[in-house]
Amino acid sequence: MGKKFQTEVENFYVSFSDLLSLLLIFFVYLFSMSTIDPVKYTESSESISEQFSSKDKPASSGAFGKTDPSDSAEQSPESRTAEGILVGKLNAYISKEKLEDQAKVKVDSKAVKVVLSAPILFESGSAHLSEEGYQLLRKFGPVFKEVTNPVVIEGHTDDVPIHNADFDSNWELSFQRTLSVMKFFVGQFKFTPNQLSGTGYGEYRPLVPNSSDANRARNRRIEISIMRDYETSAKPAETVASSADSTTTKH
Repeated sequence: MGKKFQTEVENFYVSFSDLLSLLLIFFVYLFSMSTIDPVKYTESSESISEQFSSKDKPASSGAFGKTDPSDSAEQSPESRTAEGILVGKLNAYISKEKLEDQAKVKVDSKAVKVVLSAPILFESGSAHLSEEGYQLLRKFGPVFKEVTNPVVIEGHTDDVPIHNADFDSNWELSFQRTLSVMKFFVGQFKFTPNQLSGTGYGEYRPLVPNSSDANRARNRRIEISIMRDYETSAKPAETVASSADSTTTKH
């Protein structure tokens, strides 16, 4: 009887010991999952500098690569992280300044794009930046300046005809507004000509049909695109140059 009791006690301690070991392993596992790896955190926070600000990158390579953002299997983790941090910075500023009605961030296969409502930058029929426009671009400028990819600026209007002492068409107005934004970035943030380019599309590339005042307001905009690669962004510049040559010939 005493031997049987002793055996049962020994079995109990063995089982209890196993239980404690399992609990210890379980809590160690939970702790390891909840602990932030400082190395990975540092790498993540610095990835935008590594991917966008590296001066050692050849001019033919873009920070985003050349693949569609939806095809995550073909993109490097570093590229996706850098893009995510950039988009996060832009959205954080828009949210902080309550600019959701005036600024939107869009991502497509060619660029990370900030779409700005024209009225916040310019008075109606004017290509001179307003004071509010200066303040807005001053906040976005440092984020754009962090990247080494090409930055393309596009001006767009609605389809309401314009003809005043300064402009004969919406196309001219949109281009002059683009030029004002470009001059601002060159003057304030020292953008170089090989990184910065722009064009004006007038009313010819609307986001939505110009069928109502609300739709026309959406179509009046400035788009600032951080291009994914240099080859893609070079094509608009060639088109603009050809248009400028043909316009000069006609006049």
